Amino acid sequence: MKVLLLNISDIHVLSQDKPENEGLVLSKFIVDVEEQAKKFFYEDVYVMISGDLVFAASDESYAKFDEVIVKELMRIFGIDRTHFVIAPGNHDVSQNAVRDVEDSFLPIFKSQYDEGKFNDLLRKEAQSEIVFGKFAAFQQYMKNTMEMEDYSLHANMYSINDIWSIHVLNSAILSCGAYNNIDDNGHLGVDTRSLQRFILEDKHPKKILLMHHPEYFCMDWVKHELRKLYGQEYVLVLSGHTHDQYIYCDDKEGYIRCEAPQLFTDKYDLILGYNFIELDDIEKAKALI
Repeated sequence: MKVLLLNISDIHVLSQDKPENEGLVLSKFIVDVEEQAKKFFYEDVYVMISGDLVFAASDESYAKFDEVIVKELMRIFGIDRTHFVIAPGNHDVSQNAVRDVEDSFLPIFKSQYDEGKFNDLLRKEAQSEIVFGKFAAFQQYMKNTMEMEDYSLHANMYSINDIWSIHVLNSAILSCGAYNNIDDNGHLGVDTRSLQRFILEDKHPKKILLMHHPEYFCMDWVKHELRKLYGQEYVLVLSGHTHDQYIYCDDKEGYIRCEAPQLFTDKYDLILGYNFIELDDIEKAKALI
């Protein structure tokens, strides 16, 4: 079965950076996707969104995102909400929520936990509320509007068909969401315990990994653990955050890595920040810019 992935990231709906551009560029995106999709033969479509759905996490922002992005893509491809695979990004973190728990959260942010202690921390109720509470608006959107009652802020696993599955990581667990201009680089962690459980349980021969931050924005142990899994477990690794288009094909290890650019930067830009990826039933993936 031919499966088409629409790969987008860093949409930043209701952005405060040139807000006068937003309506035009988002409408151009929808028009362009509808036109480009006609060039492909496909039997199914999934929309991959690797974080930063909105500029600032709020119920209003996610309602706007749903109106201008999700509903329009559902119309174009004739799909329902189960065909959207979404990871949170640093812009999906509420700065107000970080401020409210600053005294408790910042020591965790600065601690540079090792892998075991970090995974343990995520499973302690008090600390879990501190690190995950800042995703409240995002989580409410995913559960109530996207109708994903079981959506986890740790990690999620989806089946596309008998061959392909998707593992989604929250790489923004320790993000400050740019609160007080704090730089997240080198402080981020992911729930590798959940990821390893997925790998053990998942019988699909080909797997995709989706997350917002490339692993090099994370703590050293995260870089080491994820890089071991590229090629070994995942044939396709999708991320965003850098606002640059980057595609790397590792023929030796057998995987493709794709960093999606920011969806749009300016209404005068000629380059659209998204790509299509074709999956087929002979267990190969091909990235198409």
